[in-house]
Amino acid sequence: MQADDSLVSEVFFALCKTVDTPVSLGAWLRYKFSHTELSTMDIRPGDYRDPSSFFADYAVVSYLSKYKGLKTGVNLEEEALRKFTTSEAQCRETNERLRVHRACGFKPRLSSVLHGAQRKIARLLGPFSILKVADLYGWGPGATLEIPRKRAFIDTKLCELPITVSRSCSALLSNAIESDLHWSEVILGVMPSGPYRLLHREVFQFEDQCRITTVPKNAKTDRVIAVEPRGNSFIQKGFGNFLRRRLLSVGIDLNNQSVNQHWASRAWDLGLATLDLRAASDTVSRELVWSLLPYEWASAMDACRSRQAKMPNDSVISLEKFSSMGNGFTFELETLIFWAISSEIDYLSGGDGYVAVYGDDIIVRSSISSEVCLTLQCLGFTVNDEKSFFDGPFYESCGKHYFMGKEVVPAYQKEIPSAPLEKVRMGNRLIRLAKRLSFSETLSSKVRPAWEAVRRLSRESHKWFLPCDADGDDGWLLTSDLWFKLYFDRRPPLRNLRRKENACRVDLNFGIGCRVAKTEQLELPAHELALLSWTLRRVPPTLGDAESSYISHLPDDGPLPFNGVVMKEVTSRVTDGLRWVVPTSGWFAMIWD
Repeated sequence: MQADDSLVSEVFFALCKTVDTPVSLGAWLRYKFSHTELSTMDIRPGDYRDPSSFFADYAVVSYLSKYKGLKTGVNLEEEALRKFTTSEAQCRETNERLRVHRACGFKPRLSSVLHGAQRKIARLLGPFSILKVADLYGWGPGATLEIPRKRAFIDTKLCELPITVSRSCSALLSNAIESDLHWSEVILGVMPSGPYRLLHREVFQFEDQCRITTVPKNAKTDRVIAVEPRGNSFIQKGFGNFLRRRLLSVGIDLNNQSVNQHWASRAWDLGLATLDLRAASDTVSRELVWSLLPYEWASAMDACRSRQAKMPNDSVISLEKFSSMGNGFTFELETLIFWAISSEIDYLSGGDGYVAVYGDDIIVRSSISSEVCLTLQCLGFTVNDEKSFFDGPFYESCGKHYFMGKEVVPAYQKEIPSAPLEKVRMGNRLIRLAKRLSFSETLSSKVRPAWEAVRRLSRESHKWFLPCDADGDDGWLLTSDLWFKLYFDRRPPLRNLRRKENACRVDLNFGIGCRVAKTEQLELPAHELALLSWTLRRVPPTLGDAESSYISHLPDDGPLPFNGVVMKEVTSRVTDGLRWVVPTSGWFAMIWD
């Protein structure tokens, strides 16, 4: 199905025309004549005095800022690789600077901050023991060096031989497999009895390099990720899960962004600053990790990271960064470092040491924000001035944006819509924007023409609909007046729909039965012993994660696939389904203002 760029053009024109401000006019002219200028267009929150006027312009400027259909003339892959190379040069300078400072001594204040951060990290991690990490090894849903994303099922990662792993990490991986009888049985074909060792040349393939590749990000650049060897990724995930658990003890919950979002909403009242770093995961230098983490922990994490990287042009470089995006512990490691540095500065400045950190989203008191930024810059990081806010009415963190304490999160149209469900999501995105833009239970009429344009050009998906306050995007979100108009319309198609297909029903016990789009799942034969060994490795906090890949058993009747176990993969085929929804009382008041 072909993508529909004209739909986006008509919707954006309707939005700009209805907002009707100099900013919206400028955005439309840029869309018509210069996509490059549109992708970099911005507004200054300090020029506005009330949330409503700011939000309207902000919604227009942001709507296509990540749109992949913009023709900027920029090679997105080259731009991403250029930034990666720049980050490597930045890490090289940081490594050299930290080595010199470690030999000659830091300035007193910086020395105090680093010493305090070291102590905080040491107390948080405790004495090193590989047993603390071994039960938390695992994989995420992504690709590995030899297994592409389309085959990245958990049983494939467990069974397929040889397993790629770096030489420095092979001992950790070998020990993990040999201590797991069920996994060993999957590999050997027989349950081990007594002491045994795996033959490395039969089971492992040594790869000391990760592979650098790019994935789509926005209209200005792609995102660089490192595809790690399968064995390294398995061990890295254990260290990442351990750091994630330990950070909970100091109030940092990496499974929940709402903490940072809450403090961002209070930043204007409480005098807080929201900080964001540029390419944070690519600028965690080697020397910084060795300087802050206890030697045993740094040494173990160094053993399972990739120390070299193969670039898209087949050249091989030695990484100056400790780890990059794609490594199983990068996100948790950078959070640990930023928490330790920021909280120590807060403590030395007379505070209680509490800061909110989620990756490179940092929230601290405004009074110490300058010192936090200067310290991070000394350690090789770059503060993103465009997304960091030290004072004024506007703050953002973890995807939530606030102006004078009111939520002003814009809607982003990233994809060029092609499939019917993509157009449904496009329309629902605008409905939710209209709800936020009104600051009430009604829907802002500034968004109505844009929403109507999407709906008018997407008639093939009108059969799927939901109450306006429902979750999900498997149907059009409709206001109560429009929904009841459709429900009581006596035209034959809808009458047949209600009576024959059990959709659009009302039940006092179940709510509203809505006809929705249902994405089919493809059942693939799976390796039963591999899934058994994986399930036995899982502990309750991670049981049912994305890496479980929707494991299920087939019924006893009928022919069974391999070992009677299947793994489910979502396909692109869409059919009709029925979903019961209980609308809230606010739905009946949710009409266009």
